[in-house]
Amino acid sequence: GGIHVSPNGDEPSTDLNVPLLRYAEILLIKAEAQIMQGKNGDAALNQVRVRAGLSPITNATMANLKHERRVELAGEWS
Repeated sequence: GGIHVSPNGDEPSTDLNVPLLRYAEILLIKAEAQIMQGKNGDAALNQVRVRAGLSPITNATMANLKHERRVELAGEWS
């Protein structure tokens, strides 16, 4: 056994390797911000798609982004 999470509420830490934010999620957040600003978010979005073995898409929309987030992060912490 043992305690894996620090009981100090001011300095939360753990010796467990917990993925708090995956790199794919960072890329999707970047793509979303670009799309929301009316910019092209294809580069960041396609990094996620290509890594997952999918073909790149062009002129990604918020609908594309939401779909990508749903399939990429499916079943994680939810």
